[in-house]
Amino acid sequence: MPIPGVHALNYLPVEADQAGDNSLVLGVGGSRVVVVAYVLTNGDASNPVEVTFKDDLGPLTGPMFLRAGGSIVFPGRPEAPAFRASRGSDVVLELSAAAPVAGHVTFLLTE
Repeated sequence: MPIPGVHALNYLPVEADQAGDNSLVLGVGGSRVVVVAYVLTNGDASNPVEVTFKDDLGPLTGPMFLRAGGSIVFPGRPEAPAFRASRGSDVVLELSAAAPVAGHVTFLLTE
């Protein structure tokens, strides 16, 4: 069943490796990015890293501990998303240290 004001699901790979902000989803003027699901994997088998999803106004999640070689999975759905960015904002993944974090993000744009 369609949700009013919701467009099709979109999928992007996550490839972040720099400490600080790593761009994930570019915002679209007048729309909100709603992250429905994600998978993050730390490719560093020796060092953990903290990850935080943010938008232009600040954190969308608290810092999440991603253990060395570990993964974080949020298997949401449109009716129960992970979080929603502010209107027109980019979504970035902040890493507490340089680490090869990979995975994917599923999102939609709402009006």
